[in-house]
Amino acid sequence: MIALERHRQLTFAPPLAAEQESALNQARLAGDFQSRELMILSNLRLVWHLAKRYAWSGIGDDDLFSCGIVGLIAAIDSYDHDRGRLAPHARMHIRKEMITLIANQRSLLHLPTSVNYHALLLARAETALTAALGREPPEP
Repeated sequence: MIALERHRQLTFAPPLAAEQESALNQARLAGDFQSRELMILSNLRLVWHLAKRYAWSGIGDDDLFSCGIVGLIAAIDSYDHDRGRLAPHARMHIRKEMITLIANQRSLLHLPTSVNYHALLLARAETALTAALGREPPEP
């Protein structure tokens, strides 16, 4: 419930239209930091939405949200408005940061992020099958 209260306290800017996004990005490239900040505030809902999807990881919502903001900032800094909207580009960066955080928190050994991600997918599939079949998997 703490996360829900945190969500209510956040002030989100309204989502941007494609034309606004393009104009803000051009201003950002010209050196206007206020346009960069507005782009960040306008996409906080996306970060929050993706952070909720990783609640199963056991990492706090605030940590996931903070990590997602780092990914959002990286996405905005590398964004090119001629290649499309910001949201799909940002989603990739945000998810990458969150998956890296989860992988670094969950294992004692450092494995490549892709290996950790596949291990997490296998663990989720095993949990789902155990619940669906009503039994534990047999030992190999």
